[in-house]
Amino acid sequence: MKRCISLTLAALPAFASSLGAEAIVDGSNYGDLFNPSGAAVTVVHPTAPEGSIAQLLLSGNGSGPLGLHWDAEATGGLKLATNLILDDEIVLASTGAQVRLSGSALEFNQVSTGVLSLLGTGVTMNWSATATFDKAGAVVALSPNSVYEISFNVVDGSGLLNSTLGITPSFGMQLLDGANNPVGSSTGGTLINVLGLDLLEVVGAPQGTGRATVRFRTGTTVGSGAAKVRFTGGAVLPLNLLGIGSNFATISNLMVEQIDPYTVWVEDNEIPESMQDPDADPDSDGKPNKQEYALSTDPNSGGHDDVDFATGDPDGSGPETSAFVMTLPVRSGAQFSNQGGDQIATQDGANYRVEGSFDLASWSLAVSEVTQDDAFVADLPALPVGWEYRSFRVPGQTPDSVRAFLRVKFD
Repeated sequence: MKRCISLTLAALPAFASSLGAEAIVDGSNYGDLFNPSGAAVTVVHPTAPEGSIAQLLLSGNGSGPLGLHWDAEATGGLKLATNLILDDEIVLASTGAQVRLSGSALEFNQVSTGVLSLLGTGVTMNWSATATFDKAGAVVALSPNSVYEISFNVVDGSGLLNSTLGITPSFGMQLLDGANNPVGSSTGGTLINVLGLDLLEVVGAPQGTGRATVRFRTGTTVGSGAAKVRFTGGAVLPLNLLGIGSNFATISNLMVEQIDPYTVWVEDNEIPESMQDPDADPDSDGKPNKQEYALSTDPNSGGHDDVDFATGDPDGSGPETSAFVMTLPVRSGAQFSNQGGDQIATQDGANYRVEGSFDLASWSLAVSEVTQDDAFVADLPALPVGWEYRSFRVPGQTPDSVRAFLRVKFD
């Protein structure tokens, strides 16, 4: 079962929300993602020095906005030019990197003019290009302790992604937060080599197409502002390979989804697909998945404690005001509020209701959350990222009440 918040970056129909999903951005928000068709950022080579008969110029660069939603950079290439007359350069041949929009895709190309054999045999050029989604539109802000899945189609129209050609190609992608900090991937690292993914149907196959999928997990804090998705391609290209084609790679049908925390928890715990429903009980311990998820307990093994009880001093005024306190794990960031004496909160799909009683018959005590004392969590195990301990108390002092009870319910 997969529920997700969807950010769709493509000219696609509106994303149809599944149960528990909220669309941040759907296809209609970025219907112009790859427009206008023909917009490009191309390497600009330096001008040949005055008086040059046949000057071979290495490298070059170009950068700037690309359409409405991208910034692009292109570097590398070669140019052969003459400049015998003041400010009258004649280009005999040139080649260089380009990033271009086609209306439905993002293209990484090499652009050549003239007879390339004039540039000389055995000559190689360093080529690279970058495109970064970071322009106007609905702000794509990342949340802490969250998992994002980026998927897109890759087309290798000219076979230049085939490393057997000896051109050491690279093609990678990153997810950056609003402060330009790269987000770590589930496979390790932040810059993902697309060629290292399961793209055998793409690499080396004429007009081959494959879909790449990568997951990234944010930490406890993320830089504010619009997130960015960045693609970078590069290679060392001998001139004798330039005749293969002009297209290095094409990216289309780009989608970014925020995977809901329950789905991530199910996958991290390797719960069989038939037992992934929130009401299922894989370990037959009487605690459904929704309870195990809410309290960060092991859904594959019974015999664990859910909550911790103690008598402590929540207000720091001494043992005479010690109260009965319950400490439990909750999803990080949960905001509890009073409702009829109960403390309730909903966070990341987990619904909590903390109730108190003196007699187990009436659960109407005014429960309150207390500032956490070190004693309340001293012997508790460390929690995984995404959960934190919170403590609650019943009113009155324990000497005034023979018994006191606290419980947490899950809707």
